[in-house]
Amino acid sequence: MKIEKAFSKSLFNIAINNSVLDEIYFQVSNIQKSKLFTNGIIKVMENPFLDKSFRINSLKEIFKNEISNLLLEFMILLVEKNSFYFINKILDLFIEAYENHKKIIKVKIIVPFKIDGLVLEKIKNKAKDISKKNDSYSLRYCIIENPELIGGYIIAFGSYIYDASLYSALESLNKSFAILNLN
Repeated sequence: MKIEKAFSKSLFNIAINNSVLDEIYFQVSNIQKSKLFTNGIIKVMENPFLDKSFRINSLKEIFKNEISNLLLEFMILLVEKNSFYFINKILDLFIEAYENHKKIIKVKIIVPFKIDGLVLEKIKNKAKDISKKNDSYSLRYCIIENPELIGGYIIAFGSYIYDASLYSALESLNKSFAILNLN
């Protein structure tokens, strides 16, 4: 984990020093959302039997006109240092550092099905109420659909979970009945 943190911190500091932190964050976020660095690509970039110049040229071709030179040079450094294996963790740590720096809290809202704007706004307001102690932070929402919830919703951020799902209520009721049957 030390290697990943060191590389992530380096990328973060370089981005700040070059006044491109937001740009690099946007690019890194898009790379991570696309799940571009699968095990296959990582194995190619780490393959000692492939010439480093081939691996570097492959990276240049993949990202031609897609990312900044700074981020591309950083990835090339990882290939040169035989550390590309850690790319996903490095980029995840970079995102985490950016969000801490910008005081952003990721809030997961888990719902059983696609919800409309009014219902979503009510749930977001509940999330804002719950996170009042973090007033200096802004909230970034991630909506996840999980049909197992049946109804209701779950709000999760940090180590906090607010569960207002029908599934949870039914599970709780089930446990209550089980206790009553034991007596």
